[in-house]
Amino acid sequence: MAGRITIEAHNALAKANGNKTLAQKELITAVLRDDELLRELVAPFLKPIAAQAIERALHGEPTARKAPPPPLGPSLSGAAKAIAKDLRAGYNPMRAMSGSDPELGVRPEASGRHVSTLKLLAKVYEIKRGGQKA
Repeated sequence: MAGRITIEAHNALAKANGNKTLAQKELITAVLRDDELLRELVAPFLKPIAAQAIERALHGEPTARKAPPPPLGPSLSGAAKAIAKDLRAGYNPMRAMSGSDPELGVRPEASGRHVSTLKLLAKVYEIKRGGQKA
């Protein structure tokens, strides 16, 4: 049983010239063509698959838990931390830029933080282009 799977895996590696990703695709293609090979490949994992199906039937689909975002790095400036905080709170700059969302109402004037951030970005761009020294 396992010998046939090993042979197909070696054949897939040979066809893919040793590339694991391409070999995996080749093996999947071979398995989809041959039901017996599929059974041989899946047999060792059948019990856990069945157990998971039973758990899903008993408890329903598991809800995806959203992991808390990692803490902000100490190297971030105050402005960068404020921007990251806004983004984590759900602020979507692309939505705000569209100007067509009725929930947003009239677009307000740029905040001081926004203006200073843009000036800082422009300065960094200028330095990176070699136009000015820091």
